[in-house]
Amino acid sequence: MGRDATPATGEPPLIITAQMVRTALICARQVWLERHGDPALRGELSLQARLLLEQGQQHEIAIQQTEAPLLEPLPVTSWEEGVRLTRDALSQGVTELWHGFLEHQAPLDLTDRLFIVRGQPDLLQRVPCFGTLAYRPVEIKRRRTPQETDWVQLDLYVWLLRQLQGTTPPGELWLGADEYGRPWQRLPHEYDEERLMEALAATIATLDAPSMPPATLGRHCDFCLWQEECFATRVQAGQVDVLPGVGPALRGALEAAHLSTIAAVAACPLEVLQRVRGVGPQRARQLQASARAWVEGRPIWHGPLPAGYRRDGWMFDLETCEVNGKTVPWCMGWCDSEGRTQIALLAPGQEPQTLILPDGQPVTLAPDVDSLWAALAEAVADTDGPLYHWSAYDRSILRSSAPPDLCEQLAPRFVDLLAVCRRVVSLPLPSLSLKAVAPYLGFPWPGHDDWFLAYQDYRAWLDWGDLDALTRACTYQRADVQALAWVWRWLVEEALVD
Repeated sequence: MGRDATPATGEPPLIITAQMVRTALICARQVWLERHGDPALRGELSLQARLLLEQGQQHEIAIQQTEAPLLEPLPVTSWEEGVRLTRDALSQGVTELWHGFLEHQAPLDLTDRLFIVRGQPDLLQRVPCFGTLAYRPVEIKRRRTPQETDWVQLDLYVWLLRQLQGTTPPGELWLGADEYGRPWQRLPHEYDEERLMEALAATIATLDAPSMPPATLGRHCDFCLWQEECFATRVQAGQVDVLPGVGPALRGALEAAHLSTIAAVAACPLEVLQRVRGVGPQRARQLQASARAWVEGRPIWHGPLPAGYRRDGWMFDLETCEVNGKTVPWCMGWCDSEGRTQIALLAPGQEPQTLILPDGQPVTLAPDVDSLWAALAEAVADTDGPLYHWSAYDRSILRSSAPPDLCEQLAPRFVDLLAVCRRVVSLPLPSLSLKAVAPYLGFPWPGHDDWFLAYQDYRAWLDWGDLDALTRACTYQRADVQALAWVWRWLVEEALVD
């Protein structure tokens, strides 16, 4: 059967791409939805996700300009044209090719079906291979840590090249970039055909599945166009992994105990629930309260608020960015329990001063990170109340970026209000992000709630002196600490007494 032939069924060959195989290993549901889902239900990626994807593309371009500065992408208007031009270029013996188009049609399962397998390596290089010259694939990633899916992706590229040139070439994975713009690490790839065939079989099984597979939750969800539809489906089904803190391992343990729905967990006796693998007595109480909150649509208290957390204090939050490979704060905000807010901002190269924004908010400009922490320490020095914050992240940034003396001074006062909240109450929410909790409790969030937009506004002020952009960034920071004060006041007013 020729390249353009179709199977006996008359159906066109199913197309399988390298990205599809990679995605199927991470979340089969996403691949299934791309084939069977209603396209109208696709959402949009967030600005942050789009920028991260763009940064990955820019990284590839920067590496290419360092490693192969004379290369130009193929001028194509369709995939088919790209395949033809790629084969022409390889047959002419070009030294390197940027984003070549690889394709092969073959049977991949035990039926008479044919599949079109496609891949587009970042770079093809002509190298010595078993006494001849052959093209090897190079995959370029911005991150510095390899993932199992990287190797499968390279397996597929190697397989496609073997069909084309009759030999199995080596491959390489280039990770990160050094100070000169070259790959930070070049890892050799070892072709594993069994690994690839298992991945292809899993992809085909997903595409053929009569019903939608379970979702696999993780950071990859942020880059999925089906995220909102997927979540709505899980909520409608009452899946137990909607509950905060229920990941794949715990979900599997609960399902093995026939507790696959929120309602089942809510009705399960505590003595039975705590015998589930990974669930002890305390976790059982929290898990059941969380399930009851969903079923009953209200907060469920499962512990008193200790007296020490009823103390008046400061609400603290920070925003971070990466500078020279280190995560540091670019903005800090703190307010008292009534919401009166102070903000300190990293302003490299500027003299320490107070800037009054158009909305009247005073902002302390700090020339370096040490000065940021010093501004906080000075502002809260007159009282010894707690510094409430949301999640362990703020404390970790304190320890990694503050001067040792200020860290020693401030760290004992840091109180993770999220951890406190988890210990005493469960809310009918899929996330305990402050941006979910505070509005649920009635906080009227001003402006947007996107940290990345706030950082972009901060950069606009740094680069162009845009005061309106800085005002938006500081409105975001002020909202964070005032939302924290709102949640703290709610806990003090509504929580059980110790």
